[in-house]
Amino acid sequence: YPSTQNSARQCDSFLPHPFTRTATGMTLSALPDRSSHDDIVARNIARTDVRNFLTQRAIQSFMFLAVECRDPHTGKWIQDFLGLHNMLEYHGSGALDIDRFRTWESSLVEMMEQPKDTVIVSAKRRGRGHGGWSKHNPYLPERWVEIPISIEPTSLTQRILAVREQIASEFVNDL
Repeated sequence: YPSTQNSARQCDSFLPHPFTRTATGMTLSALPDRSSHDDIVARNIARTDVRNFLTQRAIQSFMFLAVECRDPHTGKWIQDFLGLHNMLEYHGSGALDIDRFRTWESSLVEMMEQPKDTVIVSAKRRGRGHGGWSKHNPYLPERWVEIPISIEPTSLTQRILAVREQIASEFVNDL
């Protein structure tokens, strides 16, 4: 059996975690050497921090609500911004990149600092045969329409914070 120290050095389950303890709690600093068992434990503590989990769940809930309201494009923009994939299907506490977003609010602050954006969605118009045209005419081109969708990151952040506040109050009631 490998020793505890050697197995900690070879553990790739948790990436190095940049944090130090202070009297007020945890603050993140430069990346430590990943071979230390203490660094691996510290990274796991930050990864499972309830505040990070609360922010993650607020973002996931907001994305779910956007999809339910027939706005999957906003959720896709958020996923692209965060650098994640399939966030709606993720069930765990470590979805957010704690190396990029070092505190619970840093992902939201960075989102607020983003400029307004426009996403262009291409949608196929009604197929061939619409308006009296023959459905089976191979010479009729398919028709597409482009729809610009405005993304305002500041507004998204405010709405995500409202969802976060609601989930936090549910946490308090459950605990």
